[in-house]
Amino acid sequence: MILVRTSAGALHFGLNAHSARTLLGHVAHLRQHGRSDFTARDGGSGEAIAISLARSDTDRLGLRKNALDLLLDDDSIDLAAFKLAEFIAQGFCPTPEFIECGPHKPGRKGRTISIYFVPAPTQN
Repeated sequence: MILVRTSAGALHFGLNAHSARTLLGHVAHLRQHGRSDFTARDGGSGEAIAISLARSDTDRLGLRKNALDLLLDDDSIDLAAFKLAEFIAQGFCPTPEFIECGPHKPGRKGRTISIYFVPAPTQN
């Protein structure tokens, strides 16, 4: 399961080999069809989070309670595919930062959020 954790100024996708392959499949679907919707798990509360990936001219991020809208341009879609393939091959990303996004709605004030692909915490 893909885990998502937010903190001040950051969004972390917690991944293992299986969930990285799953997310890479969503990125491939996004590349082909312009949109991919799926569910992840909040890394803190354990609640389901609806995630929508969509192609856009600029990278933007919208966060709502139990929902995340991530709009990516073509370069960021390609970078996501590269970083996820790297994660699958190595079990981590040597440089985990993926991109920085502004607020979802243009003209809306908000801080920039950095997005990372990181290993999910292991359960003992």
